[in-house]
Amino acid sequence: MIRFPQLLRHFEDKYFLLFGDRPYAKYNVLTEPDSTKKVGFLTENTIFLIFKGAKTFYFEDHNIIVNKDHFVLLKKGIYTMSEYITETEEFEALMIFVPDNFLKQLRFNESNRQVSKTNKTYVLIKPNELLNSFKIQYMNYFNKSLHNMEVLLQLKLQELFMLLSSGVDQYSIMDFIHSATSDQPVDIDFILKKHLLQPLTIAELAVLSGRSLAAFKRDFHEKYHCSPKQWINQQRLNYAHRALLHTEKNVGEIAYECGFENISHFIKIYKRQYGFTPKFARAEKATI
Repeated sequence: MIRFPQLLRHFEDKYFLLFGDRPYAKYNVLTEPDSTKKVGFLTENTIFLIFKGAKTFYFEDHNIIVNKDHFVLLKKGIYTMSEYITETEEFEALMIFVPDNFLKQLRFNESNRQVSKTNKTYVLIKPNELLNSFKIQYMNYFNKSLHNMEVLLQLKLQELFMLLSSGVDQYSIMDFIHSATSDQPVDIDFILKKHLLQPLTIAELAVLSGRSLAAFKRDFHEKYHCSPKQWINQQRLNYAHRALLHTEKNVGEIAYECGFENISHFIKIYKRQYGFTPKFARAEKATI
């Protein structure tokens, strides 16, 4: 699973715009034709601005295609996505990261507006001349060392949301802001049902549930009477054991599909649970 922007902070990348330890934006360029689906975890609310090609986001009951010059605002979370390019055209996109505290301030300033109560996870934004001009201007901040750079980048983010809130999508934007900054935590059962077999840490599950790590552990223990790590590993191992006995997939495929990104770690805790290795379980199956 690809995580944006957390895992990118420690890499030297000329296409990554940050100040101190805060990521502001990432410029993506793909030159090889590729339309394979990838699972990504957005650890920040994110705006995708497409320069070339197209990007598809796959939801449970529908898909959205973000074409050239279009924008999409996404609530932080897990998404299946793919990029589309041809043999003659690259894929180019700008990702601008939007912290929760920035959206909360916008919500406070717009507190008198009537908003929808629906859980709005994205807004597909229609392009216009001012928004197209904004993304071109924003690209000029990459690889620059300017006085008061942090202040300038914060002002650019404010400018972007002022433009968005002044256009035809203004009400959808406000609905999104209220949804993304809701203080109502998500039911833990729902989070586990949806994300159990994805390679997420306990801290990441807490984020998706709208809780602090401490609150997630407390609420989890009240419900399941054990720690999240213990319960989640047990459930994933149960799935993995059944897959070893009833499918022909190899150990690595099963480990990944059951939420284990490290195969050695999977083998270790599997053996601790069952008393033998996954390879031995597969061999025993073959002799039956």
